[in-house]
Amino acid sequence: MLNENVFLTVEIKNWEQYNLLPAEANVYLEGSYSGKTNINPQSTNEKLTISLGVDPNVAVKRTQPKDYKKNAFIGSNKIISKQYEIQLKNNKSSAIDLVLYDRIPIS
Repeated sequence: MLNENVFLTVEIKNWEQYNLLPAEANVYLEGSYSGKTNINPQSTNEKLTISLGVDPNVAVKRTQPKDYKKNAFIGSNKIISKQYEIQLKNNKSSAIDLVLYDRIPIS
């Protein structure tokens, strides 16, 4: 089962000025507790990337159209072709920057 949540991350430039220590941190999003994250400034270079957890205001739906799935045989190899549709909905009142990562099959 795929996780159809949208995860927030933050990239902090010039993070060295904050003298951060490697530690677990509590995350608050829009005034409410969202969860915990790990900060590890020793495993980064230019930008420090921190996970902020799930964003409940952005919805994603990944479906496979019923009319597209092909199986073919070439010699003793089986080739499977599939297509997916990904729908995103921003339920926030402002625009967002979004980077979409999907699974990439490895044969």
